[in-house]
Amino acid sequence: MDAAFSACRVVVSAKTHAARRAGAQFAEVGDAAASHIARAGGWNVRVMESAYLTNIPLEVSRVHAGFDKGGGGFFLRRDVAVPEELLEKVFPWAQKWLSAVEEGTLDGHHVEKNIAARGFLRLLLRLRAVVVQDAVALRRQHPHWYLWKHTIFSSAEFLAYEKQLNVTLDAPDTSTRDRLQNALPLIAERMDAVVGSLQQHVDLRVQALQSTVETLVTNFAATQHLYFQQVQLQQQALLELQKSASRAALSILAASSASPSTAPVDSTAPLLQPPEASRALALLSGPSANARERGGDSEEVPAGFEQDRTISSCVDLWREYKEGIGGAPSVEDMDKKWNARWRRLDKDRVHYKRRMIIINRIKAVIASEKVSAERAVFLVERARLALSTPRSLDKLSKMLRDETFEVALS
Repeated sequence: MDAAFSACRVVVSAKTHAARRAGAQFAEVGDAAASHIARAGGWNVRVMESAYLTNIPLEVSRVHAGFDKGGGGFFLRRDVAVPEELLEKVFPWAQKWLSAVEEGTLDGHHVEKNIAARGFLRLLLRLRAVVVQDAVALRRQHPHWYLWKHTIFSSAEFLAYEKQLNVTLDAPDTSTRDRLQNALPLIAERMDAVVGSLQQHVDLRVQALQSTVETLVTNFAATQHLYFQQVQLQQQALLELQKSASRAALSILAASSASPSTAPVDSTAPLLQPPEASRALALLSGPSANARERGGDSEEVPAGFEQDRTISSCVDLWREYKEGIGGAPSVEDMDKKWNARWRRLDKDRVHYKRRMIIINRIKAVIASEKVSAERAVFLVERARLALSTPRSLDKLSKMLRDETFEVALS
């Protein structure tokens, strides 16, 4: 061993481990993973690696062969097809024994069908071309090796192939075609990987965007449907009010014609009017004359005012509170003018308390987030639409009261 290293002018301290050490260093230079280098060198071998895995990790093998560690396409200048008659001179007995192992007999004698033997023979047959191609390249670098005295390397077939391959190896590697053949396989593989990853990312983003758009469209459609429904209800209520007012006016005229000697009839007397008209006229006329004469806190609360129980959206609830609906005064104005006196019945007080939980939450959003009232109403309404059915104002009020629900502010 010392003489061999001296002849090759190799200076190394650990001669028995020189090959393993050099192989590990070459693999490290080729950017192979440390775990793969350890497996290739047999360091820190575990039961799984020794009993089930191969001790030849492909990543290290590719690096040692001069290829990219990731595998895929590659270009090798000496990969010139070897004639079949030359291949048959390398391991000439391999094909015969492979047939014997597969068939279980050779020249009338029994041969064990062994999977390992079959795999080894197939490997030898595949390595025949590699042996011939590498022999030509090594003979150029080391023409004095004793190995070249073997008869196969002096055969006419090998000499003809050697001449053909040397022409290819001697050709300058400067043509655009050679450079493309060398670079394109790896570039194409990398581009495919990048394009695949990018396409997957784009698909995920498109799916997320599509889901967001569908949610927005659904919420908008639901809000629009509720808005048109409320408009229709308000129009129907206004129409009924007009009909009731017309019937009340006709009743007053009929009563006046029947008893002309009686005193003038008070147009706001509820006994001569239908309930709807009485309520509407009371709301429109405001406090009575006697109450106005008394003035101040002694004014009577207008009869018949109550909150609209058909409201089902936060938008209309806020409009009823701030502006009023159907010509009626707003709840906010009623609170300022009459305090709690306009809510005479228990059912009115309970309904008012439940709705004010939502109103107060809208006010809290306006104050804490410093947004407009329209934006705050939109956020609370969106939160209501996100509830599981039923999406009623009573359910929203209860969840806000119990603090089991939060309004999303983004």
